[in-house]
Amino acid sequence: GYFSSKEALFASIVEPHAAALMGRFMQAQTSFAALPAEEAAVALQAICGVGIKVAHCALLYGFHRIECLPVDVWMRRVMATLYPNGLPQELLPYAGIAQQYLFHYSRCHPSLFSGDGQPAKGDRP
Repeated sequence: GYFSSKEALFASIVEPHAAALMGRFMQAQTSFAALPAEEAAVALQAICGVGIKVAHCALLYGFHRIECLPVDVWMRRVMATLYPNGLPQELLPYAGIAQQYLFHYSRCHPSLFSGDGQPAKGDRP
């Protein structure tokens, strides 16, 4: 073929655009840092295939927005079982950090979370 290797083909496609992509990434990073968390999450959801959980994961892990709380099935169970009225107000600025500990706890003790929001029979959190 025209290119002697996949690497050469890749380089011919990516290299001309790499600087522009990095510039856009740096601009986006600055923009996301300035936006309130929920507005940044909405902006990320404009990307095809990105939902609220992925948006919050990107903000938490990629942009260090520790107030973001990614919620999957395990976190829904934790919240329903341990925090049915939501996280305490004092934890909200650190919800992403709390999420990591709560997720780990729920995965290490799955019997405490039956899936219906109630502790499994005979178990207490």
